[in-house]
Amino acid sequence: MFWEERLEYIKNKLGPAEFTDPFTAGVGILKKIDDRFFIRDPNYFLTHWTDRIRHKVAVGSTAKGNLWSMLKLLPDTSNYWWVPVYEAYPDCKPHVYNCSVRAIKWLLTYHIEGFFIVDKHYNWCLYCCRRKEEQTMEVFKAGNGITPLDGKL
Repeated sequence: MFWEERLEYIKNKLGPAEFTDPFTAGVGILKKIDDRFFIRDPNYFLTHWTDRIRHKVAVGSTAKGNLWSMLKLLPDTSNYWWVPVYEAYPDCKPHVYNCSVRAIKWLLTYHIEGFFIVDKHYNWCLYCCRRKEEQTMEVFKAGNGITPLDGKL
């Protein structure tokens, strides 16, 4: 219940222009993301994304405390698809949210394990994963598309 309460709080605080939960359209959005950025595997429909990133390329890393600075590199005039990752549960089906950069920051106050940020035109996909030992966030991209973070981390 904690997560749902936080989502409701963010919806009320930011409004639909900055944050929505496209619940009924979510599977279709996730399918497009899966088709574009992940290696097909019939055993893992919309799961195990962290293991199936197509053409995984390191973008850089940042100290966990600098995560907000990293997010400032994303144009704040756009919304993005944000997908949380539950690394302890790779079989868990993902959920997608339509977020502004400000909404992503709010969400990250509650979920800091790992996450995907996807351009809403499906031009690029970023995977941010926390390395607990080093207290850093490593950033990878799927494919050869140019992301707003390329060459800046």
